[in-house]
Amino acid sequence: MPELNTATAAPSSLDRLRDLLGADAILIPCPHRTKGPAGVTGWQKWTAEDTKRAECDGRFEGANIAVLLGSGLYAIDIDDDTDLETFFGLNPDLRGTFTVRGQRGAKMIVHADAPPFDGKDIKRDGGTVCEVLQGNATIGGTHPAGMEYRDNGKPAMPVSWESIRWPDGWELPGREKREPDVHRPDPIILPSSEEPAIQPAANSIFKRISGTKTMFLRGGRVVELGAGDDGGAVLEIVSPAGFCSRLEGYGPVMKWVSGGKDSEPMLKPAACSKELAEKLIAAQEVDLLPRITSIVTGPVPIEKEGSLVPLGDGFHEVDSGGGILVRGSVTPKARTLSEAVAVIVETLADFRFVTDSDRARAVAFLLSPVTKRVIGVSFPIFIVEAADSQTGKGYLVSTVAAICGERPSLVGQRNGGVGGFDESLGARLIEGRPFILFDNLRGKIDSAYLEMILTAPGAVPCRIPHRGEISIDVTGFTFALTSNGVETTRDLANRANVIRLRKREDGRFTEYSEGDLLEHIRANRGRFIGAVFTVMAEWISRGKPLSDDYRGPGAFRTWWRAVDYICREILGTSSPLDGLQAAAERTANPSLQWLREICLAIEGEERIGEEFSGSGLVDLSQEHGLTVPGMRSEGVGAQKIVGGIMKRIFKDDHLHQLDDWTISRDQKEVPREDGKGFREMNFYTVQKA
Repeated sequence: MPELNTATAAPSSLDRLRDLLGADAILIPCPHRTKGPAGVTGWQKWTAEDTKRAECDGRFEGANIAVLLGSGLYAIDIDDDTDLETFFGLNPDLRGTFTVRGQRGAKMIVHADAPPFDGKDIKRDGGTVCEVLQGNATIGGTHPAGMEYRDNGKPAMPVSWESIRWPDGWELPGREKREPDVHRPDPIILPSSEEPAIQPAANSIFKRISGTKTMFLRGGRVVELGAGDDGGAVLEIVSPAGFCSRLEGYGPVMKWVSGGKDSEPMLKPAACSKELAEKLIAAQEVDLLPRITSIVTGPVPIEKEGSLVPLGDGFHEVDSGGGILVRGSVTPKARTLSEAVAVIVETLADFRFVTDSDRARAVAFLLSPVTKRVIGVSFPIFIVEAADSQTGKGYLVSTVAAICGERPSLVGQRNGGVGGFDESLGARLIEGRPFILFDNLRGKIDSAYLEMILTAPGAVPCRIPHRGEISIDVTGFTFALTSNGVETTRDLANRANVIRLRKREDGRFTEYSEGDLLEHIRANRGRFIGAVFTVMAEWISRGKPLSDDYRGPGAFRTWWRAVDYICREILGTSSPLDGLQAAAERTANPSLQWLREICLAIEGEERIGEEFSGSGLVDLSQEHGLTVPGMRSEGVGAQKIVGGIMKRIFKDDHLHQLDDWTISRDQKEVPREDGKGFREMNFYTVQKA
């Protein structure tokens, strides 16, 4: 059995366990170092709500964790490691389900209907060898013998009991003793001195693996499902050393060896060496593996014969560069259009937007993961921006991701410059999770790599440190960025949907019976994703019309025209294109970014409505550590530089609108410093719009 992760299922990992077992999984606290929920009253009738209540009450702190079984979730519990390997030899795909180890053996958690046989004990020679648990199974904490329970970080798989192959001699309850299976897997025959050719072995091996949908081909590399840093499922590249151990799960590994003088060659058990694995993975026959682009939490929308069809769990060949692996799917709840609109309005009700058009752009963001597959064109990066911290920028991004059943995969701003930023982005692309967030970025963002990805029609190169490049299809990804004032390049600004937020005065968001908005969405995701599907189905039924507004940047114009129609004509919002150009241009204009910081400083000092001269703005910049664009030495020519900046901003106007501030420019006569008459001077006043 491959080595399992050593991370324990501590109380802080309950969200991770829900991701792996399903949002409806019922987790139960157990006394420390025990195997069951002793002392927990009525655990047999617990609901997911009881789990969350116990979590809030702190009952999981220092406790073991069990999962309730018997209603869609079952555990196959094998006590002996030798029997476990025998079982995996017959059922290699079950290595990919959520598996927990304690002292010995393992418990495999699967999604399935009720077992077709009576009872739960599976025996051999009168003794229990395996149990199909239908009560509870301990999956986290400390084993009674003192070691930690360890899980492999893989999601629970859906299985059919009829597809499981039980080893010879195992007695299934209610069935006759199993006779020897004459249909054991054929041996995997490795090349040897007797049969040295690589191609026949590679052809046989990759044909067998392909049918299990447990390994895939991505950008020319062999990948499999693994666990990310946050416990979520990711795609991991299979190394040659890893391939050696994985191979044993697909059948007995053997090779031909000489039988000695005058004897025929014989098949003998063998181990695949790292060097041989390198040759097999490099063989052309690896193309027999199914190609994959990403892991997606379902349902996935597909347009078929004028209707929107949701794809459920499983592997689906729908993307241009290969298929997608859908997991954790829910059924979209059917809604009337008016109900769907109400759900979308409810979702964004707690967020304060600078303008109604910012709200419309947030609606476009909310619809984006579905619109991308239905419209079939690229869409921009979503820059969620606010003047203050704790405004809800990341909360908005997480809300959109939660509707899709995702958690954002984070890319931070590294001190190492663009190289570190680009490498971190490439690593997230390789992992295959479809929702990528650049969190809380500051200063100048200048990444030609990110700009290329946003308009790439298909695959882009991603560099793996010390291992070369892999080509990744990026058409299924959604990108978002949060900031209190990031400065972009003009090219990135033209690839952005800027959503501006204001801070709620009370700082509070609605609480639901399940918890906050994110927990409410996760517990009722069928309702929320159903609303999105209903809106998009309505658009399809109308013939997928586009608006006549061509203000969207050229690379994304089709997408902008589609969401402009959907927002205005179906959802009844303002146009998301109103104010877009000004908001995007400001992110790429250092002068406007500086003026925005000045407005924030004035508002923070409660000096709204006060007049400032050019020198007053210089003083304010110095007091708040702001750099005046174009000023090379502190204070040297600063007033003249500020005058030039403001002249370029205002041109011939006396008012300038910037986010939710209005800045006025008034010219007055003031006494000259030498006392000889008067001179004209500009004064600036900031007001809230």
